[in-house]
Amino acid sequence: MTPTLRPHSLVWIDERSSMRGQLCRGDIVAARPAALDGRACVKRVAGLPGEWVTCDERTWQLEHDEYFLLGDRADDSLDSRRLGPIPRHELIGRVTVHCWPLPIRRIDPSGPRTPSSCRPSVLAMASVTR
Repeated sequence: MTPTLRPHSLVWIDERSSMRGQLCRGDIVAARPAALDGRACVKRVAGLPGEWVTCDERTWQLEHDEYFLLGDRADDSLDSRRLGPIPRHELIGRVTVHCWPLPIRRIDPSGPRTPSSCRPSVLAMASVTR
């Protein structure tokens, strides 16, 4: 898959979306997995809580608070295939708008899911890890 973001892209992150369980398959999220020693990464949600995920001949059962995150560069991505499922408390939030580098373009063309998520709560620099 062609990467959606480049390293050091500036993005809006809706921190409230992960706290209320409003994440959907295909959403792009920012996370801070414990295995990355506090570094943030941006990945795509591939598996939701309670699901079974099979990838690269391995199967994971996601608990009620776990997500399976994949990078867009399957052959060179440090994601749930190597780190395992990511708990909800390690998610920062859903990426809603790609701000830099220009041109500005929306990541989620369907727009916000609820009126309360219209205003992203944080402007953060996200570093895309591979």
